[in-house]
Amino acid sequence: MKKNGVQLYAFVDFQYKPDKKTAVSYFESGHHAWNVGYFVTTPQFLWDQYKSLPQIFIRGYHAIVDAWHTGRFTDQLNAIYPTLEKNSFR
Repeated sequence: MKKNGVQLYAFVDFQYKPDKKTAVSYFESGHHAWNVGYFVTTPQFLWDQYKSLPQIFIRGYHAIVDAWHTGRFTDQLNAIYPTLEKNSFR
């Protein structure tokens, strides 16, 4: 169905975190939509939001960001990110 020149599709089902084989089959079929839950925004907006979080949290992010484009990035990311408090911003 089209509305105002935009193709619309009916929602049939929702598959939460399909296993790899199922996900690959969905992707390869070309007949499935994928909601990855990403924000559509600018990096600056996200950085400003992170800066509003507790100091210990932002310190960890600074250490990761400071390692970008260095030989330490992957090690810093793997060492620090899992230790950060799970927190969200509004």
